[in-house]
Amino acid sequence: MEEQLPIPLLELVLYNYYLGSITFALGLIMLWFYLKRKAAFSWPKFVVFSIVILLVGNAYSIIIWHFWTIPINIMQGPFHLPTVLALLVIALKVVWYRILLAIYS
Repeated sequence: MEEQLPIPLLELVLYNYYLGSITFALGLIMLWFYLKRKAAFSWPKFVVFSIVILLVGNAYSIIIWHFWTIPINIMQGPFHLPTVLALLVIALKVVWYRILLAIYS
């Protein structure tokens, strides 16, 4: 059996974006609805938040993908499970931050 060569980081990032493209798109649509619900929506704010979510979400999903030991496929239909988990972690951190901000302000 041949030994597999390691995947370069740039290819891994692009591959992760490709696999999680539908999941990232749904996450950005949900972010858009969340920001549109607020009174102070602005496109620059949306673009900055989108870029941050894409970068942090990709980093988290690569970390989750690296340590993936669950014996199921990482693709469930069009959804990339490490990306779903990464976006859930980001959403929970934002919710937790808003709760703490409401408590201590």
